[in-house]
Amino acid sequence: MRRDASTGTFVLDDVKAESPIVLIAAGIGITPIVPMLEELATENPLRPVHFLYSTQNSAHYPLRKDVEAAIKGMPNAAKGVYFATPRARRPSRYGLRR
Repeated sequence: MRRDASTGTFVLDDVKAESPIVLIAAGIGITPIVPMLEELATENPLRPVHFLYSTQNSAHYPLRKDVEAAIKGMPNAAKGVYFATPRARRPSRYGLRR
């Protein structure tokens, strides 16, 4: 298997289709996915959508509000967000985690 950077046209072919769709992104790769999600929310809000996103931690989740707004209007949508390195809790002055 070989992995290369995305090239070419990156579009959602048939927004009106009824088949389920899975949108997967990691890191800054969320940028082209969010407009697709928003278009689905506007044009076909009943379509089953699975949105999966992985990023470093909650501080590195761009466009979070846009994702939440789009998903909120889609009753058949599911969202999974995965953090590779969740933010560590701040140690207390005694070295214990809060």
